Amino acid sequence: MEPHVRAALAYIAGRLVSGKNASGVYDYSRTMQIILSGAAQGGVVSIYDHNQGCHISGSANGLQYLLFHHGLRRHICLTLAGSEFTGHDYGRSPSVSGWVIDDGIVVVEPAMSKQFGYTLMVSLDPPWTELENKAEPEEADPEMPPT
Repeated sequence: MEPHVRAALAYIAGRLVSGKNASGVYDYSRTMQIILSGAAQGGVVSIYDHNQGCHISGSANGLQYLLFHHGLRRHICLTLAGSEFTGHDYGRSPSVSGWVIDDGIVVVEPAMSKQFGYTLMVSLDPPWTELENKAEPEEADPEMPPT
């Protein structure tokens, strides 16, 4: 599984299992922050991968989520079982599995005999997509004449 797809899957699983808002994940294997935003709650996933410039969206049938990666134009399946999950990137790689503990996520790729660690970058703010689109009017500087 490509590293950015694996990171997005970890983010989605982490959000769904923990119920926490997050502005992305820290990818320990690549020592970098992956910025993601959007909604991942209930039976709906609609996130934006800022690093890749694309959406990943889908919905659940019970605990199985069928997601679509709009940048790669292919489906990803994610199945939750408590704090554990399995995932499959159709047409690209064998299945992965993993688990979520607090803000930490581990993804295991048995075909590569590798584990990948992630941490949710937990946000105290509501998800970006739930923020109202009302901009506060700028206050005029009393020392500057109006333009």
